Amino acid sequence: MAGIRENVGLVLLALVFIFFCAWKALGWRNLHPSRRLAITVGIVFSLVSIVISAVNPPWAGRWILGTVISAFLGYGLLYSLGRKQHEKTLDSFAAETGMTAVRTPQDEESSKELADLKKWMDRDLYKWKVSGQYPALVQKRGPWTLVVRVPLAVDFDLNAPDYTVFAYIRKIPMNTIIIAEMPLKEKDKPKKIFTTGDPEFDKRYYLTGVSASDALAVFKDEVRDYFKKLTSFSGWVRLERFGIYYYMPGMVGSRDDLEKSIALLDLLAKAVEKGAEEGELKEP
Repeated sequence: MAGIRENVGLVLLALVFIFFCAWKALGWRNLHPSRRLAITVGIVFSLVSIVISAVNPPWAGRWILGTVISAFLGYGLLYSLGRKQHEKTLDSFAAETGMTAVRTPQDEESSKELADLKKWMDRDLYKWKVSGQYPALVQKRGPWTLVVRVPLAVDFDLNAPDYTVFAYIRKIPMNTIIIAEMPLKEKDKPKKIFTTGDPEFDKRYYLTGVSASDALAVFKDEVRDYFKKLTSFSGWVRLERFGIYYYMPGMVGSRDDLEKSIALLDLLAKAVEKGAEEGELKEP
């Protein structure tokens, strides 16, 4: 322990980094794989540094300082590389699909789709805002407006600043419904869960929100079968009277991320439209 006392400043630095990693690890199941790797490596190296300080070889101080500095730099590098890949993927997808890429404030001001959404959304403080980071993707799809963007902030109660939001925006006749994978811990499960009568679906996912009838009107056989076939589902989807929002952990890393996320919204949008046409969904 004498070594720890001699290197107390550097040990405290390692502990600060461990605390930083632990804070970033909140919501572990929903973190992007690259973020999980960076956090794991950072914590392991910091713990090794503390053990070395206890043994106190002559090079202990240099090891601890170098490790912590490298961990911080490595974390920043991984984030920067992920950000570059995110931007490249969005730009490429926009060029191939005809979506509008919003890269600057000037692009945002000239985007009719975003301008119309902002005018509409600014009337209600509780609606998800379309402001966020650049680049963003925007496209009008029939009565829906698709927006793909990393927001400046995510709802405060979701503890999730590092998400990409895929939004299908329009006014729809339903109360708020949320779907996500069932948490492993009982304490993490919502107090109110709607069951569908489909044991396989109900075991893997939970539906929660305001109205069970709205949930059942949207999550019928076709939609449930789609979710059951997914090999993995990170994040969550929120359906509300202002649209459908998928919160995907991390940044977009590939075209596959975009195609699967948009396909999910397409499916849910059709289910909502069908429920409204059949009178199962009504204005809240």
